[in-house]
Parts: sequence; C-alpha cells; structure tokens
Amino acid sequence: MSERPNWLSGTILGLGLGMLAAGFEFVQVGLTTRLPLTFGEAFVLGALDLALIGVLGAGGGLVLAVSLRRLLPRAGPWRVLALTAGAVGFGLSGLYLWLVALHIYEGGRLPAALAMAACPIGAAGVIYFHAAYFLRKVSLGVRYPLGWGGVALLGGGGRGGLGSGFAAQDVAGSSRALAGDPNVLIVTIDTLRRDHVSAYGGEAAHTPRMDALAAEGLLFENAVTPTPETGPSHAALFTALHPLRSQVLSNGHQLAAGHTTLAERLAEEGYATAAFVSSFAVDSRLGLDQGFDIYDDDFLPLFRGLSDLLAGRFGIPALFRFGHPEDMPWLLERRGRETNRRAASWLRARGEQPWLAWVHYFEPHAPYESPDQAVDHRALLSHPTHDFSPDEVTALRAQYAYEAELSDRLVGELLDLLDELDVADNTLVVVTSDHGEQLGEHDIMFHHHGLYDESLRIPLIVRAPGQRGVVNRRIEAQVRIMDVAPTVLEYVRLDPLEQAEGAELLGYATGVRQRNLVCPLYGRRTASLREGVLLGLRQDDVKYIQDPAAGTEELYDLVTDPGEQVDLSQDPLQAGPLAQCRRIVAPDVQSLGLDQAALETDLDTTTQQRLEQLGYTE
Repeated sequence: MSERPNWLSGTILGLGLGMLAAGFEFVQVGLTTRLPLTFGEAFVLGALDLALIGVLGAGGGLVLAVSLRRLLPRAGPWRVLALTAGAVGFGLSGLYLWLVALHIYEGGRLPAALAMAACPIGAAGVIYFHAAYFLRKVSLGVRYPLGWGGVALLGGGGRGGLGSGFAAQDVAGSSRALAGDPNVLIVTIDTLRRDHVSAYGGEAAHTPRMDALAAEGLLFENAVTPTPETGPSHAALFTALHPLRSQVLSNGHQLAAGHTTLAERLAEEGYATAAFVSSFAVDSRLGLDQGFDIYDDDFLPLFRGLSDLLAGRFGIPALFRFGHPEDMPWLLERRGRETNRRAASWLRARGEQPWLAWVHYFEPHAPYESPDQAVDHRALLSHPTHDFSPDEVTALRAQYAYEAELSDRLVGELLDLLDELDVADNTLVVVTSDHGEQLGEHDIMFHHHGLYDESLRIPLIVRAPGQRGVVNRRIEAQVRIMDVAPTVLEYVRLDPLEQAEGAELLGYATGVRQRNLVCPLYGRRTASLREGVLLGLRQDDVKYIQDPAAGTEELYDLVTDPGEQVDLSQDPLQAGPLAQCRRIVAPDVQSLGLDQAALETDLDTTTQQRLEQLGYTE
C-alpha cells in the first residue's frame, strides 16, 4: 500500500467504481433504448458514459481519501481506502437509485420509495467489505495480476461494449407479419394550416408534392381535429379516442398505458414499427411511444442518446436552469431533413418486412424561420405580450408560408424514397396535421388556442394503393383525425381498436359512406390552460363554442360565414339549433367540470421550460 500515495489510490478506486457503474448503466441503456443507433454511435456514447461517470467517481475518491485520512489519522491505509470505496459506492448508487425512488414516490408509493432510497446503504456495505478484504491482502503482500484499475477498465469497458451491441441491435418486427403485407407511412406536419396546402385551393403557399399525392389518392376537404394542440391531437390520431376520453388534454399530459394505440395493434401483428419525431411536444415520456420498437426523439447534434444516460438526466435540466435555452433549439426540436435522414436509414434496412413508420415535422410550428427572414420570431417567443406591428405580421405570415413549402419538400423526399425502395405500390400513405394556426384571425396572433377553423381544419391526404371502386377523390364530408387509425386498420385488414370513436374513411371513396362525422371540440381559452377551457361542436356546417366558466357561447353558420365573423347565438331564429348543440355538449361539460385545477398536470421544471420555449405556456 505504500507504493503510491493514499490520495492517488483513492482516485484510482473511485475511477474504477465509476467505470463499473457506467458499464452497468450502459448495458441497461442498450437493452431499453428505442433510438436507432449504429454500433459506432453506441460505442461513442458508451465511451462518453465511462469517461463522465469514471471522472465523477475519481473526483469523489480523491476528496474522500484525503478527507478520511485526516479524520482517521490512526486507521491503516487499507481501511481508509476501503471506507473511501464504500462511500463512493454509496454516492454513485444513490445517483441512480434515488431517481428511481423519486419516480416511485411520485406514483404515490411512499414505503416502496423509502425502501429504494435506502438501497445505496446496502451497496456501500457490500463494496466496503469486499474492498477491505482485497486491500487488506494487498497490504500483507499478496499480489494480483491486475490491480483495481485494470479490473475496472476491463469490467467497465466490457460492459460498455456489450451495451453498444445491445443498443445497435436492429428491431425488425416478427414473423407473424408476412412479406407483401401493406406498409404504412403516416406523416404529421405540426401546425400546418389546411389553406397552406395548395391542393385545397389556398394561394399562400405552393405545395406541389402534396398536391400530386392528393391527385393520386384521396383528399378530405373537411378534416378537423377535436383539439388544436400537438400532444392531445396526436394521441387522438393513434388511439382513435377524443381527448376527453384519452385524458390527454394538454401538452405535457401523458397517455395512459391502458389505451391501445395503432402502433401497438400493428406490432401485435408482427409489423416493425418506428417513429421519427421532430419536437419535444411529442417526446416519448408523454406516452405516444406505445407500440413503437423505435422512437427517435433525441435531438442532440452530438452523442445521440445522451439524454438516456445519468449525465443527460442531470445535465439537460442544468442547461435549462442555468443556461439560455432560447439559444439551444437542439434541446427542443430538429430540422425535418435530419428527421428524414433517420427515417430513411431505418426504412432502407427493412427489406421485405412490413412496417409502420410515423414521421413528424415541426417546421410550420412557431418559431417561423426562413433564410431571408425579416423578423426573429424565436426571440419574440420570450415576449408573449409583444404587440405585433403590421410589418411584423406580414413578415411572419411569409415566414410561415415558407415553412409550409419546406414541409412539402420534406414530404417529397419521403415519397421519392418509397419509389427508390420500390415499395410505393404497397404502402398506405397518410399525410395530415395535428392542428392549424391563427395568423392574426380573431385577434389571435401566431398561436392556436381557441376553437376557430383556422386552427381546427387540417389537411388530410390518403394514398391507398390498390383501393378498388373509387368514385370520389375529393371527399366533402366532415371527418376527424380520430378516423386515421381505423382507416389504417381497415386497409391492412385488421380488426379495429377496441373502444375506438373513429370511423374508417375508405368507404367515402367508394360511396359507401356519405354523412358528416360529428366532432366534439375541446380547447383552451388562451395560450394558458390555467385561463380556462372551451368546449364545442362542429356538425353539418354549424360551429358551436361554449365557455363553461364564463357562461358564454357562440354559434356560426359555416356555409354563409366560413370566417366565423357573425355570432348567431343571440339570434332568436337560431334558438332550436342552439338548444340542440347545448344538449350534445352538455355531457362533456359535466364530465370535465368547472374546476380548472383538475386539468392541471404537475410538470417537472425541465418539461415546463421546454414547452414554454416551444411557445406553450401552461
């Protein structure tokens, strides 16, 4: 023990324990991550983990060895080092296990949380007694082929390599799905207004690729979302449930595991399933990952997968708390071209295996950006009360249109990939949006709260190769985003989701279906959920909006007043339709209640800050 200084031995002990802890962590990450990492990416991530946790352990070992030597001057060097190892082990295991304990506590299980929080004591005891035995023998002259550093290097490095192999394993579905079964591609373009797809007659943006897709497939003229918000609308798409039934009522709310999603249904049939998303608003922790083998929601430009590691779980919140998140958009979103690149890599590896791929773009969502932008919209998001000048309004509308056109080019890249892979004729393609955007209409500046049609109406284009008996290419009937999942399952000839509220839409193309589908509505009064909610109904060219807390209501005739400028709720001639709308909406008002606190979800600080940086205020 006298061959090296006590502080150096403590540093080496801490380094070894840190590397072993990192090795164990990375094996677990490799087994659980849903990111499509290459072996090289996984190896670099594992090496980074070993280095970061190893340095953390080394620092702890150095400080503790020096401190314990001074506190216990009469103790033998081997005992001081054994105590150092036990204390470092206590701290390292605590970093991992206390996070688990906190999660258990948040689930309401206090005894289990306390038991988990106490586990590092046991880990420290095991490490201490083993280290004491080993170090005591060394102090008596026993020599080993490998010292502590060598053992730690081999153990941590070996486990890191094993984790890299697990992380890079290719998930490709199962043999239950047969080669030749239809593939499914769902593209959602966040915040894309219907009138910014030129196939719908809009002139603000030119979208030739979506126009061509509509010409080959089906275009739904009156598709709507039940709620103009990203998380709840996507939950409605994948569960075929209204937000009031799924209870995903706001960004940050989590989809409960008890709900069955479209991805789960296809995965049960052996489909390979993958999602490639571009915004934290649909992060996997919100439950939309259910059923996806791959869920690529990591936006970091370097060290992909860092957010899965302990370093990321502590480091990213620190960046939000002490840094300037407005200068770090890569914590919140990524460019659609990078999302396409990730999706393309996965699709090229599928071979004959049927697949479901969901690709999500964030381009049209605030902040609106373009190469020649006249307004820095990203900077303005930190000033929600900013009074926009006429010139700023004009510039931001142009920037929004640019991003709509950029989204069209991104869709085109995916369609070209299907042709390249020779699977276009066997792939159902759905292109839609979660909601639209208010570009100043109804005095709502560049947001999507309220229940007006600029935010509710969405593009919906479906190309269903091999569909027979098509008599309608442009469907006039009102349909909803909840109808996407039933349509997919009908096309691939699978049973519908249990308790689904949606209806399959292919019948409209053949003339079997004709009637409008009623859409109950739910949304925010303002950008903040705390300011109250709105409920409503869109049915047979009538729009009804009720503010339960304020006791007010609005009624619009969408045929004569598509811009919703003339409120008919006070017109005596509309007493009958108004009463009917009230009766239909009444159960939703009753089930939701007027206690707005019941709608709130306690979000951790980092989630809250991320949503705020995306333009959401909770």
